[in-house]
Amino acid sequence: MGFVFFCLCFIYELLRLGLALDDYWAGIGILIAGACITIFALATAQRLSCKQLEFRDPKLTRKYRLVQISDVHIGSRSVGFLRYVVETINTQNPDLIVITGDFLDAKRVQAEDIAPLKNLKAPVYFSIGNHERYAGLDWVIPLLEDAGVVVLRSQTVKVGELQLIGIDDAEDKNQVRRELAKIELDPECFKILLYHRPLGWESALASGINLMLSGHTHNGQIFPFNLLVRQQFKRIRGLHTQRNAHLYVSPGTGTWGPAMRLGSCNEITCIDLKAAPVSTNVDN
Repeated sequence: MGFVFFCLCFIYELLRLGLALDDYWAGIGILIAGACITIFALATAQRLSCKQLEFRDPKLTRKYRLVQISDVHIGSRSVGFLRYVVETINTQNPDLIVITGDFLDAKRVQAEDIAPLKNLKAPVYFSIGNHERYAGLDWVIPLLEDAGVVVLRSQTVKVGELQLIGIDDAEDKNQVRRELAKIELDPECFKILLYHRPLGWESALASGINLMLSGHTHNGQIFPFNLLVRQQFKRIRGLHTQRNAHLYVSPGTGTWGPAMRLGSCNEITCIDLKAAPVSTNVDN
């Protein structure tokens, strides 16, 4: 909240360099604008949007519905918010659910705080994010597994014609390349890589990954932090496609630090994977 007023005051000081402004009315305006922006940002952080994506591939013979959540940050966010997330996911009727890291962010989180995960109506697969590493994996992994989550650590699992691959988050920019080299990939499957940071897509492409799912950036969460995040990551949100393969960077399902969103939104991503239409050649 203080950051909002700081930005407004900073803008006002810049305007004063070239304009004659009344400090009293400017102060009133800053208070009103700051309060409105803060209320809007707080309200936005309580809502969830559902992003719909669809991909077709000849490796598939049936439809699969996958839901991605990322960066929920239980600890910063409450068990009540998680219940809302779980209820929203279940309305999408997914075949499987993936969590691309930073599900929780504090050691004070207890089993009852993530208990709503047990109400999900599809299998849940998880890749480690940086906040799980900070909290301590020896504690985090058993907590998640007790809630029914399958944690993939440089491991794969097959779900029908899909092969899910999960790789732990790391500061090393070569993490994806190095870990994929250790994993046996099935050329017959549609391969989905879960990696927390939107890094290493080039290595994923070279390894034949069809879809990479990431998060981490929050799309900046609060404007203008998205401008700073863009200095660190080339791709900070949305869908990127190359050579019929895809990277999707979630803006995050929750928030870290202040429960505020400005210029971004909390998202649940619903992805339909379908068989590619059969091409037919007609001879004249």
